[in-house]
Amino acid sequence: MWRRFFYGIPVMGFASIIVSIFFIGGIQLLVLGIFGEYLGRTYQEGQKRPLYIISEYIP
Repeated sequence: MWRRFFYGIPVMGFASIIVSIFFIGGIQLLVLGIFGEYLGRTYQEGQKRPLYIISEYIP
């Protein structure tokens, strides 16, 4: 990148580097989405509480 911006020399394999960066970034986003889905479902499961709690039952 240094040679490209300061000297104007084209860097060989630039497209393959960009594609690999996008691929790794996509994998990271996919894993983050799966983790977020798991965390959200765990949170929702923890929220399934009754609307009210009866402290004492008097017949």
